[in-house]
Amino acid sequence: REIKEEMGIDFYPIIDTPFMVIRYLCKDYPNQENTEFISNYYFIKADLEVDVSNLSLTNAEKANAMKIVNVKKDDIVNILEQFLETCDKNIVVRDTLDVIKEYLKY
Repeated sequence: REIKEEMGIDFYPIIDTPFMVIRYLCKDYPNQENTEFISNYYFIKADLEVDVSNLSLTNAEKANAMKIVNVKKDDIVNILEQFLETCDKNIVVRDTLDVIKEYLKY
């Protein structure tokens, strides 16, 4: 889903098993006592280009002028750690950091 929304690419590989799963409970989710969030992460090796004309960004992403940039693998951890200082949803960045650090081990 995120590949289509944030990269504009129709890409539907058949992958059964994630290489990493992150789960947590959000106890203050609106109108519910607890909500379980589950994020599955997969290895996908493909030569794809972002299709800017086909993005499906949220209103918040548009309002915050979300940018799509290429980042070198050696720089990604430092860049994400810098975002922790200013981001609204640092749990998302922390999760992403955990996943990237695990990915870099392979």
